[in-house]
Amino acid sequence: FFDVRPLKSKMNTNVTPQEYRLFLDNMFYIYTKIAQYLRLIFESNTDIITEIFNNENLIQLISLLAYFPENKSNQSENFWQIKINLAHLIIHILLQQCSSLHQLINNTIVQHASALFNILTLPLHTMVNGSISVAISIILQLLSLSIAQCTLDQEKNMWKDFFDQSSDKNGIKIFDQLLILYENRLNTESNDTLKLTVSNMIKSLLNISITAKQEAIEKGFIESQIDHLKRIQTKLTLFSLQSDKCVSKDDTLIDECVQVSSILNNLAYDCSSAKDILAANGLIPFLRQLWCWAIVDVQLLNVILLLLTTLTAKHGKGCVSVCSTVLPSANSFVVQTPDQQRPLSNLLSYVLRLITKATLSSVVNNSASSKNQTIEIAFDIIQNCSTEIEGRSIVYKSNFYQIFIDHFERVSRDINRYDRRFLDVIINITFFNDGQTSILKNAEMFAILIRIAQSSSSSVLQRQALLILRNLAFSSTHKARIVSESKYVPTIMSHVVSKTSDTAYIGLTALWALIVDAQKGKVAVRSSNVLPALFDVKTQQRNKENLLCYHAVSNVIQLLTED
Repeated sequence: FFDVRPLKSKMNTNVTPQEYRLFLDNMFYIYTKIAQYLRLIFESNTDIITEIFNNENLIQLISLLAYFPENKSNQSENFWQIKINLAHLIIHILLQQCSSLHQLINNTIVQHASALFNILTLPLHTMVNGSISVAISIILQLLSLSIAQCTLDQEKNMWKDFFDQSSDKNGIKIFDQLLILYENRLNTESNDTLKLTVSNMIKSLLNISITAKQEAIEKGFIESQIDHLKRIQTKLTLFSLQSDKCVSKDDTLIDECVQVSSILNNLAYDCSSAKDILAANGLIPFLRQLWCWAIVDVQLLNVILLLLTTLTAKHGKGCVSVCSTVLPSANSFVVQTPDQQRPLSNLLSYVLRLITKATLSSVVNNSASSKNQTIEIAFDIIQNCSTEIEGRSIVYKSNFYQIFIDHFERVSRDINRYDRRFLDVIINITFFNDGQTSILKNAEMFAILIRIAQSSSSSVLQRQALLILRNLAFSSTHKARIVSESKYVPTIMSHVVSKTSDTAYIGLTALWALIVDAQKGKVAVRSSNVLPALFDVKTQQRNKENLLCYHAVSNVIQLLTED
């Protein structure tokens, strides 16, 4: 089964083409039945995989899957059925919990990737129907699964090298082939198997290949996908007008939006040029119009939030576009949901509203896990946008600070997953003068931060609060306000004398920022009688040979002992 191939030989010269095709058809029929039998027994008994197959057998199995005869006329119906059953079998093995087999199979798939992707070079009219279409779908599923399972850096580099480092420019060539097939199936139903498989393969390719991203940008793929999303949104609007109700979460148009948004998300990941195009080509106004459907479908909501997170990550233009005011055009139609009391002018306001709703009531039709995922991604967007003044201004005008206070002021509460996320946002805000001012003007927040840094049962939360207090100390115009809080310096000193070098260094930099070029800060710190403790810390850090903390505490002592 593994070793037999219909190879050319001198014996075949006496065989007519018709006889040879009959021989091949019979042979592939036997292969098909064997492959189908193996697939069935392995799906019913997973333990038998390691008993029957050794490493050499698995390599031969993938080699047989990647075998395509040069003579296209030899590819009969049974030939494609072999591919379908073998690909199903390998996928079934990859889905089992056996890391050693995964590594071997994925390595072998990469070695035969060129032959497997060559299936995309078949004439277009032959790829969209019958067994060939099914075979293409299942082989692309196998390739996508292999890429998805290569999560370690070494495994990722195998695929990156194949797509980006080869002399054949595989990333560009394969993307172009997939794009032809994708555009051919673009206007078909979204549940079309071949269309879904090709779009998933494009997602996997764009996620890992730099050359494929560049090719997509040059081909105008981003603009065409945004236009496609706009057409879908128009259909959704017409649907809502005709049916007089919101779109159900199972609607095929919603699924299409999810798929296209996921493709754009993978394309924009770690690609600033793609983010520039997305920010400049009307994506944000479109997403704002799509929001009313997103809040009734958690899958669409999460994929839009992921796209916004990617767009705003380390990208100022993306943050500004998400925070920018969008005025609807005269001919635009936006469906308003019942809970929207007034129209919001930017997407960040919508995201902040998700946080507000999460603190007041559960999200309708959401499970606990999906709700948590949505809120986590919403915090990511707020955290990213808080590095820009436009984002911070929206946060100041919202009730985010009051939500923060309510969250941490509950009488009886346990540490939860959102404590860290709230503090992450405040850390970013306090890197800037306007953010420092906004926090210090809010006495309740300042007191809560000191309390967390002083007495939280979580060392992670203590460190985050300490970072915020350190950032506040750099505010040149509000040092008097800081030292007027009697618990500030003792809280900082409790971390300076701690056994953890990391928090000790943060505390020392906070003291240095508080007293440098600030006479009131020096007086306040001196009056706390911290010098003996600082000298002890200096001795300890010198004994530990921790030069970073040693120099930091030396600088603080020098400033405090100066006239």
